Parts: sequence; C-alpha cells; structure tokens
Amino acid sequence: MKLSRLMRSGLVPLLWVVVSVLGCGAWAPVAAMSVDAYMPPQDASRDVVFAKRTGKVLSADPVEISLGAWVPPAPVEPTGGRAVAGHGRPSPRTASAAAFSGLLRWKPSAAGGLVAAVSFRSDGAKGLRVGLLVDQLPGGALLRVYTKKQPEALFEYTGAYVRDLLQGVAKSGDTSVEARTWWAPSTEGEEVTLEIELPRGAPPGALVAAIPTVVHIHVDLGVFSSPGRSQDEKAPWGAADLA
Repeated sequence: MKLSRLMRSGLVPLLWVVVSVLGCGAWAPVAAMSVDAYMPPQDASRDVVFAKRTGKVLSADPVEISLGAWVPPAPVEPTGGRAVAGHGRPSPRTASAAAFSGLLRWKPSAAGGLVAAVSFRSDGAKGLRVGLLVDQLPGGALLRVYTKKQPEALFEYTGAYVRDLLQGVAKSGDTSVEARTWWAPSTEGEEVTLEIELPRGAPPGALVAAIPTVVHIHVDLGVFSSPGRSQDEKAPWGAADLA
C-alpha cells in the first residue's frame, strides 16, 4: 500500500520529516515524507474529540524517558524545494509492546478505570511527535497528548477513533508497521506526554502497543496557536504524495 493512502488516513506525521534510525553513533535517513493537512474520515467514530484545548490531566506520575542530545544527520536535499522539519528518533525502552507495558505505572482513574502516562524528552527539539504502534486498544480508551509546560492544552482521542483509522487501512491488506501506527499531534518544545486511560473493567493487558519512534522537530511550528487546530494543518510545507 502506498504511503499516500496512509497520508490521507492520518496514519503518518502531518509534517515534512526524514525518519532516521540511530546506529553506530550516526543518523541514517531511511525515508522522507510530507503530507496533506489532516481531514477526519467521514465514517470516523462520532465519540472522538479531535482537538481539545482544555481538559484535566489524570496521571501525575508519567514514566520519563530521555532520548538525550540530538545529533543532526548529514544534510538532506529537500524534495520540491521544501524544508526538512524533523527526524525520527528511536526509543528502545518503548520499542516493543512487552517493553512498553512493563514501563507503564497504572493507577485508578476517576471514571473507575486505569490511567498511565509516558513522557519523552529530546534535547533541543522545537517540537515532538509520538507514533503509537497499535496491536490492541479498547474502544473506550482515551489517549491524551500534552506537554508538562501546558498540560491544559491537550489533544484527546478515543480508542474507537484510532481503531477506525487503523482498521480502515487493514481492510486493504496492509499490515505493515506504518499501517499500524497512529501518529499523535505534534507538540511544542523538548517534552511530550502521552497519557492513556483504560475504561472501567479493562485490565492493563487490554492495551498492546509500542512507541518505536518519536519525531524530533527542529523547526518552530508554533503548535497550539489556534484553538481546535494543530499547526500541522497550517504548516507551510505543502502537500505531496509519498512513494
């Protein structure tokens, strides 16, 4: 399946990035991408909150993961004259479902379920973006994305919404890692927190997911500058199909 379809499904980052891996102390670019402004699918679950400017953060005890100092890769020639805004950084501690589930510190939520969170830091980042590789996610779960500096300016999505996106791609026969990854909205600064709330009755094992990659954004995107809309939807790096 072409990445252009993933782009329209909202399953790849909504910015121009070069996804890289860290090996032998150097960055090696493996793919370049740019995407259209995000439009929710017509058949998306109605209980999704696409962007929520105010809300209550439930987990006060996120697991903190430092990705350390970012080493810029060799310059990459932009395609079509567009700038490179970010690079993917591997997160070994959350790269597998087993590793991720072992890190999370679940505690009771006010709704009678469970809540846990993980916080990523990438030194020198203008912004960050988390890619959640999903194998199993309750429809009643809630995913919240925010920063410690602005916990009230959060994005909140239901598990049903994320599953709708991923299942739509799976119906085409694509079971690749990219097709099973949901990219959360980008946030501003060196830190980002992903909070996961499971519904009442769902055990921690109901979540089977991982975060292999966090995108380090090195261009100021001015996230949260417009209520109900992420800066990714207004970024000056126009749309382009992905091969």
